[in-house]
Amino acid sequence: MLDNWHLIANKLQEDFTIYTVDQRNHGLSFHSPEMDYTIMAKDLENLATHLNIDSYSIIGHSMGGKTAMQATNISPAKIDKLVVVDIAPKKYWGGHEKYFEALKSITFENLSSRKEANLNLLKYEKDEAVRMFLLKNLKRREEGGYKLKMNLPAIENNYKHIMSSPVLINKFSKPTLFVKGAKSNYIQSEDFNEMRKRFPNYHLEELQNAGHWVHAENPDSFLHAVGSFLLS
Repeated sequence: MLDNWHLIANKLQEDFTIYTVDQRNHGLSFHSPEMDYTIMAKDLENLATHLNIDSYSIIGHSMGGKTAMQATNISPAKIDKLVVVDIAPKKYWGGHEKYFEALKSITFENLSSRKEANLNLLKYEKDEAVRMFLLKNLKRREEGGYKLKMNLPAIENNYKHIMSSPVLINKFSKPTLFVKGAKSNYIQSEDFNEMRKRFPNYHLEELQNAGHWVHAENPDSFLHAVGSFLLS
């Protein structure tokens, strides 16, 4: 969701024109049963065309990072620079299943408060930061209770596509920055060869005091690394 980028976007817009995006089935964007990286990269291309933007850079985190990588094979001529945050061009093996179960266990329309939802999620996730992140998907209904902004069934049904590698046929030789959280294991040393193969002009920045949610956990270092890269 674009909500996850507010702080970073507000700072970067001092030097750049910034568009934050809710990907399909997230936030306020449309819901669709179809969801893979080629489709989501074409969504970005269609948005740029709609906004009459001929040249741009893309920043993407996690699933958004894979979408951004895929975009370099969809519209490479339009992309000036690429920033991929804490994700590698490879298949991952899951780990989010408990969140599907947690969210499906809650009857959101019967909730009286976000606190009640938080207590329900506590049974599945002890980390309060993760629970708060999940609860950002709640939206109050006019008739009472809450509903999810995300299209949970579509995300769960397409989970194997989300965990898969982007389909990168062509190299992207323009400047590319991979940002890794020092406490995260999403990017590992054995991934460097594939990163170099697909993005030969890449640079890796490892930021301390941050895990997978690099831009939220260490925003100052993130802004310095990304801002310097985009301005260079």
